[in-house]
Amino acid sequence: MIQGLGSPASMTELLRYPLNKAAAHLQSNRHWPVIELPLLLGTEFALSPRVSTDLAIANLLLYGFADITDDAQDGDLPEQISWQRAVNAGNLLSFLGSKVLLGMPLEASLINRLASAYAAAGQLMTHGQELDLLATYPHVPTIEAYFDAIAKKSGASAAFFAQAAAIAAGHSEHCVQDLGDFGRSLGAYIQILSDLEGYDGNVSSDFKNLKVTLPLLFGLASSEGETIRAHLEQGSAGDLAEALRRLGAPAYCRMRAELLRRRANKALSRVPISGPTRAALMDYLESASKPASLYL
Repeated sequence: MIQGLGSPASMTELLRYPLNKAAAHLQSNRHWPVIELPLLLGTEFALSPRVSTDLAIANLLLYGFADITDDAQDGDLPEQISWQRAVNAGNLLSFLGSKVLLGMPLEASLINRLASAYAAAGQLMTHGQELDLLATYPHVPTIEAYFDAIAKKSGASAAFFAQAAAIAAGHSEHCVQDLGDFGRSLGAYIQILSDLEGYDGNVSSDFKNLKVTLPLLFGLASSEGETIRAHLEQGSAGDLAEALRRLGAPAYCRMRAELLRRRANKALSRVPISGPTRAALMDYLESASKPASLYL
């Protein structure tokens, strides 16, 4: 796929890094939303296999752009990949996604709508990544700022994944918006569950990078905020996780995730789709026990 899109041979191995991670997600969950959403909804909306596949490829490239950018910001890249090369790879993946959309066998008006939605998602994701980068201890954002960041970082990508097939099929703006609302809520829902996993007593990437996610925000705003700060600054992952559990941070995070789950279900209830497709989409919201398998 990389070679077919005309990317430079010198970058082939570099671009395989995020795509190999995508392959691992797909192997662990054949219903990975990044790929399944355009294929499932493409079938529902009677799109041709070529169009549905192109949408899945564009989604995959958008995912790769976000993933390698996130790894570069968090210091999670393999030693052989510098952050400078990761920036180049992320840019190229993003542009390749646009190239795929512009080459689809659709009316010009539909291609324009798709390209506009793709660009808007990339813009919001980049802003969300910037807010996420800034939310590094000792900087402590508000809980409202946290939700704004994940709505952009994870929500914007999932919104595009969910609404792309409806755009390609020429559905009404109401249908496109409702699927976008579903995806946006789904993305934020998965992000909260992922953040919660990051402080389960293991030395997670979030902990090592001092990322101020929702469990920590809850703890820092509590009456034991200074104790939470001390555990964080001392690198005491186990003590921090125990303190957050004692304060009720996991229950709070699950409550906020539940509100997003209900919002996603409400948006989905307005979309004119068949019962089996609706059930398949709702199943994403029942997978709270394995948020990593739904990684967006």
